[in-house]
Amino acid sequence: MGNPPPRPEKRTKRSGARPAPTPPPAPNRTPLIIGVVVLVVAVVAIIVGLTSGNDDKPKVATSSSSSVLRALGEIPSSVFEKVGTGTSNNPPKAITDDPLMKDGKPHIAYVGAEFCPYCAAERWAMVVALGRFGSFTKLPLSHSAVEDVHSNTQTVTFRGAEYHSDVLAFSGTETAGNELVGGQYERLDTPPADVEAAATKHGIESIPFVDFGGKFLLSGATYDPGILAGKTSQQIADALSDPNSEIAKGIVGSANVLTAAICAATDNQPAEVCKTPVIEAAGKQLERQR
Repeated sequence: MGNPPPRPEKRTKRSGARPAPTPPPAPNRTPLIIGVVVLVVAVVAIIVGLTSGNDDKPKVATSSSSSVLRALGEIPSSVFEKVGTGTSNNPPKAITDDPLMKDGKPHIAYVGAEFCPYCAAERWAMVVALGRFGSFTKLPLSHSAVEDVHSNTQTVTFRGAEYHSDVLAFSGTETAGNELVGGQYERLDTPPADVEAAATKHGIESIPFVDFGGKFLLSGATYDPGILAGKTSQQIADALSDPNSEIAKGIVGSANVLTAAICAATDNQPAEVCKTPVIEAAGKQLERQR
């Protein structure tokens, strides 16, 4: 896997977006029948311009966030066991920081940006892993930038997401958007100070990165984003229930590894998740790094 993209402030590409279509001219003083014809032609021209002249703009996923969220919550437990660690290839690294806490719970902190294709890929694995410890009640759809590698990778965004868990606290920071504004991606949110301090301490200079309660630290995506090329969000979510699909091997395999890192932060709670054979095996692989 290649190096993850730099932080948003280092991105200086110019936008390739097309200008909005020119509105129809105001009607002149012509007979009524001619005015009606002109109006109809103008409306048709606008529709054609909007539907056929936007090949270089992002394709909107033909799914709703609710249907994607539902599919993510219906992955059979047998799939997790059969996939194992799948094709995941960049596990979190063990660290010896003080516990990272929020609201009295272990804090799992993700930092990325909406333009970043590696972040787009990693969010899928994060959502699947976090879904075993709590639930997302709101999860907006998004996509990576059209100007970047793995252009327009369909994904979700943690900006505006809502998550609830009894055993951990989660924060998902999106530092920049996915559309260029004046040659730069729009700045969005700032990571929590203690999360930023941990990244600085460990020399993390790229995104995505995830701090697992001060126990493990991830930098970069855990699988190849290329397996998501050309797929809608719904197709990606639906593929996760098929353990033989390349998408499941990448996302579910990575989610099992991330789940093991989260279990280290939650002291193996809940046991029905952390004590399953696949998660215990993944946890042992992570612990060998210490």
